Amino acid sequence: MAEYLSGHSSYLLQQLQEQRIQGMLCDCMLVVKGVCFKAHKNVLAAFSSYFRCL
Repeated sequence: MAEYLSGHSSYLLQQLQEQRIQGMLCDCMLVVKGVCFKAHKNVLAAFSSYFRCL
């Protein structure tokens, strides 16, 4: 079961990365030193309490 979950987690992150690269379903944009990065709010919130509070 743990092997299945590990594979599922990796696949999920891989798919989210591919969607971000293609600009699919991105719902926010971060700007850092003039460089724009498309992102998924749910991914940012999952990994950062700062973004979770926004």
